[in-house]
Amino acid sequence: MNRSFQQSALKALIYEASVWPKPGLVDPLDHSGHPDMDYFDFIDSAVALDDYFRQLVCLSSSFPKNEDKKLFSAIRPLGIEAEKNMMIATNGANTHKGAVFSLGLAVSASAYLQTNDHHSILAEIKKMTGDIIEHDFAALKKSKNCW
Repeated sequence: MNRSFQQSALKALIYEASVWPKPGLVDPLDHSGHPDMDYFDFIDSAVALDDYFRQLVCLSSSFPKNEDKKLFSAIRPLGIEAEKNMMIATNGANTHKGAVFSLGLAVSASAYLQTNDHHSILAEIKKMTGDIIEHDFAALKKSKNCW
């Protein structure tokens, strides 16, 4: 297992939280734009997500090749659990929900391909998620309560 993908993800979350100034966002000196969270919530959240990134690397690096769409289905429950852990660590503050999804995909694709090449990683993410909208909204088509 290549822990560098896991470590890079954790560093990215901590580094982003540490950037100052970020007007309207949370940084080490100001969180007035988000009174429900502060810098330490972001650190707590990042630490809580470290095991998620480890699980992604472990699963993705050993996943059968040419199974991109199945890989996305396999990692999705890990992301759902990671969001719960994030919310527990931050007492309900949504600090990294978007990162759980987008950074999770990047970590998974990197580990699956065993590369840091961003062009390859982006192409892999596209393969992994190519039918996500169609799949996730299929139930709405069948529902009589569509908007």
